[in-house]
Amino acid sequence: MRKTQDTPELKGRIRQAYGWTFAGNTIRYFGGFAISVTLARLLQTKDYGLIGMVLVFLSMLAAFQDLGVGMAVVRLDEDDTAIPTFFTASALFGLFLTVVVVFCAPAIADFYKEPELTLLLRVLAITIASTSICGISQALLTKRLQFKPLALIEMTSSLCAGCIAVGLAFFGMGVWSLVVNLLLFSFFQCAGCFYMVPPRFTLHPDRGVMRRVLDFGAPTTASNLLHQFYDNSDSMLIGRMIGPEALGIYGQAFRLATLVHERIGVLVNRVAFPSFAAVKETPELVIEHWFGISRVMSLINVPLLSFLFVNANDLILLVYGKKWLPAVVPLRFLCLVGVLRSLVMVIIHIYNALGKANLRLRFTLANFVLLPSAFAIGCKLDGIRGVGIAWCIVYPAIWLLALFMVRTFLRFSFAAYFKSLRLPALTGLLCVVFVSATPGLPGLLPRLMLRGAVWSVVTAACLLSSSDIRDAAMKLLRRRLA
Repeated sequence: MRKTQDTPELKGRIRQAYGWTFAGNTIRYFGGFAISVTLARLLQTKDYGLIGMVLVFLSMLAAFQDLGVGMAVVRLDEDDTAIPTFFTASALFGLFLTVVVVFCAPAIADFYKEPELTLLLRVLAITIASTSICGISQALLTKRLQFKPLALIEMTSSLCAGCIAVGLAFFGMGVWSLVVNLLLFSFFQCAGCFYMVPPRFTLHPDRGVMRRVLDFGAPTTASNLLHQFYDNSDSMLIGRMIGPEALGIYGQAFRLATLVHERIGVLVNRVAFPSFAAVKETPELVIEHWFGISRVMSLINVPLLSFLFVNANDLILLVYGKKWLPAVVPLRFLCLVGVLRSLVMVIIHIYNALGKANLRLRFTLANFVLLPSAFAIGCKLDGIRGVGIAWCIVYPAIWLLALFMVRTFLRFSFAAYFKSLRLPALTGLLCVVFVSATPGLPGLLPRLMLRGAVWSVVTAACLLSSSDIRDAAMKLLRRRLA
């Protein structure tokens, strides 16, 4: 056992890492939400559908973009002499994938029967090469738990790119405002990361380092590719079987349902992997950290998703306008499954951090078989509503499968795990009951304000029923008053 694994210094650095990532993403969330609402009102549903079609394929290629080098930087204990090899390998493969996208763009456009996609794909292919190189700088900052600069870089990049995109949308640039948003975000992020960790290349990559990286990265890359395929298969099938307008509507519902999950997901994705890796030699600490993250994530996710579930129609009408109302039905189904997606995300980090890449690959293969098949059937039978139903039928089984697979190498108690989620589940149930029973008022805003007040009281009462949350709140209050 490593001497440093259970020290107060390590725990303090982990808490600080979560704190900075949470603060940066909170600011980015509020600014990004305002930008996304403005763009949704200025643009058409088809614009979002077209960009969604492009992102399906770019997301899948992103699984290949560094051959798992970024994760290997965090997981493997290589010295500084290996850094030029990391940068060189990642850059070369990123450039290769960029060329692949440029040549394959017409075929992808033919798949969707949307000729406009060819140019969109070729322009956005630039982000693959830039992200590949930038990913190594991010990985080195992550390994060192330097999350303050990472949070500031991502927050600034997102807000600056988004504001420029809003201006372009206002002047009628349509889908190209979304393209510019993605390009500028990638450019600003790379500039910031390169300032913190300048790239270093070599003409003579270390073969020993590359062998160790590929041994670790090959199954991880395969898992990432399969994950990206099944995770984007709903959008791919909707775009192919129904069209860009339906995909734009479904995509907006998906973004709303995963809004909080994705923001928390950025936090967890950034910090959980190095945190689990830091305590990987002590199973008790891994389990404690896992249960703690899952509980906190659920205490944030469940109440918010419950409010969104009950008020989906009013919220979409008030925030986005009538043209987005068809998103209400899939949104409600996606709210139901949203919490489980965040819980599974944490489990995947345990697979990676504890060196169970082959086990993660088997889990990913199960998802690869189950989810696209369910989406295809749901889409054929009932359109985007059917896809939402498919999520709710299949994903609970996937969550349970993930738990049983963890049990093969980490001897945790199922009873303790479900007990850690008892308070979030009760909070969500009570929020749905009381908010649904709140008398309606004329007018969207007054009705939402009244329901929001009821939701706040119910949520606060449930959270304060927990002694550890009460103690934490009192400590924070005393510190503020001191």
